[in-house]
Order: sequence, then C-alpha cells, then structure tokens
Amino acid sequence: MLDGSLPIVRAVVDGLRAYVSASVVIAILISVFGVQRIDSSAKGCRNVGFRVLIIPGLTLLWPWLIKRLWFGTPPAVERNAHRLAARP
Repeated sequence: MLDGSLPIVRAVVDGLRAYVSASVVIAILISVFGVQRIDSSAKGCRNVGFRVLIIPGLTLLWPWLIKRLWFGTPPAVERNAHRLAARP
C-alpha cells in the first residue's frame, strides 16, 4: 500500500529543504540591505548583533516583508486605548 510513497516523501522533503534554504538566504539579504526600508527605526543601525537577532523572524516572515519592500507600504500604526486617548 505504501510502496510508491517513498519518492513522494523524498520530493516533499527536498522541496521543504530548498524552501528553508532560500528563506535563510533571503532573510540574510533583507537583514543586510532591506531592513532600513521596512522599518524606519532601523535606519542608521549598523549593529551586527541586531541584524543577526532578526534573521529568524525574517526567515519566517520573508514573503510578507518582500511584499512590503516591493510596494513600499508604510509600517502599521498600532491602535489601542492609550493611543486613542492621547489623540487631541
């Protein structure tokens, strides 16, 4: 019953391995070149520790971040009770 499933499993594992490898490479590129365009508070930050620290998050969120880089959307503004009360 499961005789023919081994090539399918290998293909899925190889596909996941390729996706993770590409994700890490893209995350490193975003960390080095694109983080300033995504987050204005990161402008001028040349700290290597900061860039290494954000790589795991970039690895997971790179499709969304590439979209933000491509379209140039500004960062979201948090809406909570404190911000709403502070508005004039």
